[in-house]
Amino acid sequence: MQFRFASLALAVLVSAGALHAASKWTNENVKIANILWRPDLKSFYAVPGTMDNPDNCAGVSSNMYELSSAVTSDTERSRLIAILLTAKSDGSKVNVWVDGCGAYGPTFTGLQIN
Repeated sequence: MQFRFASLALAVLVSAGALHAASKWTNENVKIANILWRPDLKSFYAVPGTMDNPDNCAGVSSNMYELSSAVTSDTERSRLIAILLTAKSDGSKVNVWVDGCGAYGPTFTGLQIN
C-alpha cells in the first residue's frame, strides 16, 4: 500500500510540472498493454477497449499515448517510466493526464495509478 501511495504521489508531482490550460484526465480505466521507450519516441499502448481520447486525436486506432514534448526533465521522464512499469507489472488501471495530440494519438504529461 505504501508503494502504491508513493507512485500516486509521483503522478501528482510529474503532472504538476507540466500543466496547461487544455490538460485533462482520462477516465480511470486505461490499462497498459505495451511500453515503447526509445530516444525518438516515449509512449505506451492501451489495452484495446480501455483507450480514452478526450481530445479526439486522430490516429487512436493504434491505442497509443505519446509523452508530450513539454516533459523535458530526465527526472520527470524517470518518474513516468517508473509509474508505467509499476502499473504494467501489477495490472493496475491508470488515469492519463493528456495535453493535446501527437503524431500517433494523445500526448501525456502525467499518470495516476488507480
